[in-house]
Amino acid sequence: MFNAPIYDHDFYSSEFISNPQPHYAAMRKLGPVVYLPVHGNFALTQYQSVKMALLNHTIFKSGLGVAADDFGSNFLQGNIVASDPPRHTELRKVMLPTLSPKELEGLR
Repeated sequence: MFNAPIYDHDFYSSEFISNPQPHYAAMRKLGPVVYLPVHGNFALTQYQSVKMALLNHTIFKSGLGVAADDFGSNFLQGNIVASDPPRHTELRKVMLPTLSPKELEGLR
C-alpha cells in the first residue's frame, strides 16, 4: 500500500464544511499526498501534485469517480469532471466554445 500521511477527518461533517481552511492547511503540512481513511481515498494537497495528476490520465483516473464517497461518484459519472479521454475530450470540445472569454464577456 502507498505510504502516505493520514488525515482522519470527515469532509462531509458540519465542522469541516463550516470551516475547511484549517483542514486544508493541516493536510498541506502533512505533504503532497494525504490518505483519507474516512473516505478510503487520497487527497493531493499541493499545486504541482494536482497539476501532475490532471495531466496524467493514464495513472490518475477520473472516470472511476472523483467524489469522496460512492454516492457522489455515481451521481457525477459521465460528467466532464468525472470522465477520462476520449469521453472527456469529446465533452470539452463541445463545451469549450461557449466558455471562451468572448462568450463569457457577454454575461457580465
